[in-house]
Amino acid sequence: MIEESGRDGLWAPESIGLVVTGNVFRHNGRKDHGDLDGEIMINQSRYDPSHTPRCENYRIADNLFITTDGQDAVIRVLPKAMDIVIENNTFRGACRKIVVDWDSPDVQGVVLRQNDGSQSQPKAEAARKTK
Repeated sequence: MIEESGRDGLWAPESIGLVVTGNVFRHNGRKDHGDLDGEIMINQSRYDPSHTPRCENYRIADNLFITTDGQDAVIRVLPKAMDIVIENNTFRGACRKIVVDWDSPDVQGVVLRQNDGSQSQPKAEAARKTK
């Protein structure tokens, strides 16, 4: 169980072949960083000493997410990300959003399917709602 951590339950920048399955994420994202509080953040960090070009080939499946109203997204996919599969997860609690920056050319091949209780929301719309 990953619970009550700071900004994210899991921050996963610039990795290749990440698999996150069979976990319970509960009440993470407690730092109140505006539109950055949530359970899982997939994005590019400002400084990557390994020079990995992007987040690639991630599978996030069969997890349980229990959220609070202080979170603005459960899972956030931002540039640079490619071939990210988010499937068969269960979402419970006040926040049930998966936010994907669909408009960015640096976000490609994101698949969302069979996530019980989830709500998909474009990044621009999610940002407007948190202001």
